[in-house]
Amino acid sequence: MYLLFESTSDSVLMFKTNADHDYDEKKEFTSSYGLSDTVKNEINRLFDLKMKPKAIMESLPKMKNIKVPKMSQLRNYLSDRRRTIYGQSTISLGELEAWIHSHSSLPLYPHEVFVVCYRIDDSDEQNPTFRFVMSTKYLIEISKDASVVHADATYKLIWQSFPVLVCGTTDQNRKFHPVCVTIPNNEQKDFKLMFQGLKDKIQEIFESSWNPKVLVCDAAKSIQNAFLEVLENTS
Repeated sequence: MYLLFESTSDSVLMFKTNADHDYDEKKEFTSSYGLSDTVKNEINRLFDLKMKPKAIMESLPKMKNIKVPKMSQLRNYLSDRRRTIYGQSTISLGELEAWIHSHSSLPLYPHEVFVVCYRIDDSDEQNPTFRFVMSTKYLIEISKDASVVHADATYKLIWQSFPVLVCGTTDQNRKFHPVCVTIPNNEQKDFKLMFQGLKDKIQEIFESSWNPKVLVCDAAKSIQNAFLEVLENTS
C-alpha cells in the first residue's frame, strides 16, 4: 500500500493490493554489511576456526551461488563480530580497576590467571596512572627456586597500546619459562613493582624466599636498579 498526495488539490489516492509478497527463495537476502545471511554464517564458521581474513576470502569462492564480499566488507563485519564476542577493544580505567579487584584473590586452580599486585593513581583526572602484574600459582612456583631471572619490556607485545613488561626464568636445559607480565600505562617501566610483587607472592604462597643470583636484561639501568633494590635485603 502507498499514498499519493496530489499537488494541485487536497485529494489523496491510496493504492493497495491484496496479493501476498512473493520473494524468490533462490535469491539471497542481503542484510547489513551487504552480506547475505548465508555468507555471514560461513564467515562465522571460518572465523571460529581462527582463520585470518585473507584465508576466509580464499575460502568463500568455493561456495556455490553466493556473492563474494569485498575485503573491506569482510573486515568491517569481523570487527563488529569480535566486538560482540569479546567486548569493546578499549577499556575504561573504572572497568580495569573493577577487573583488577575481582581477580586479586588467590585462585584455587594453579593455572588460573590472577593479579599479583597493582598500583592505581587517579588523583590527576587528566593523567591517571596504573600498573598491574599478572601470573598464575603454577608459574610462580616455577620461579621460586630460580637462580636466573630474565626481564625486559617489549613493544612487539602491547595491550591497549601500552608495552608489556615480561619476567621469566630459564631451567637447566636453557628453556625459557615466562613467569609474569606487567602492564604500565606510562613510559616509566616499573620493574620494581613486578619484582616486589613476585617476591611477596612467593613468600605468601610457598613461605619461601626468592633469591635469584643472576639477572639477564638489556643495558637499562631501571631494570638493574629495581632488581637490586628489591633483592638487597633477601636472606
